[in-house]
Amino acid sequence: RSTLFPYTTLFRSQRTQYPYTPETSMELQMEKPESFAVYLRVAAWAGPSTHVAVNGKSESVSLKPGTFAAIRRTWKNGDRIEFTIDRPLRLTQVDEEHANLVALSQGPLTLFAVGDIPARLTRKDLLATRQRGTGGWSTAASGGSFSMLSYPEIKDETYRLYLPVSV
Repeated sequence: RSTLFPYTTLFRSQRTQYPYTPETSMELQMEKPESFAVYLRVAAWAGPSTHVAVNGKSESVSLKPGTFAAIRRTWKNGDRIEFTIDRPLRLTQVDEEHANLVALSQGPLTLFAVGDIPARLTRKDLLATRQRGTGGWSTAASGGSFSMLSYPEIKDETYRLYLPVSV
C-alpha cells in the first residue's frame, strides 16, 4: 500500500478506443472488497446521453458536465465500470469579430476538413457531419461532400481547421 493511494485496488484492464468512440470499460482487481469512491471526469462538453454503469447496471450518479462524478460503493474483485461520454458536435468561432469562421469538434477532437471543400457551407451542414468508422467523418453540403479528420489521422492531405459558414 502506498500513502498516495492506500487501497490495494488495481485496474486490471481498461478497454477503449476513446476519443474515437464514446465508451470506456475498466475492470477492478482487488485482494478483498473495500469501500471507496471512484471519481470519473465528466468533460465540460459532455452531452446529455453521458452515462455510467457498474457491472451492466446503470448508476444513479450526477453526471454534470465540467465536474467529477463520484461512484461510492463497496468494490470487489472483477467489478466493471462502463463509462459512455456523449460527444455532441459543436462549432467554435475563431473569435468574436469572425463569428462565421468556425471549427468543428466532436468531444475532445477538433476536426479538419481535407481535400476539396465546397465554397458554400452552413452551420447546419457542419453539424450534420457523421463519423464513419473510427478514423474519419463525412460532411454533405449543397456544394458537395467532403471528409474531415482528426489531426493525428492527417497524412499528406491538404487540410483546413476553420471554415467559413453562412447562417
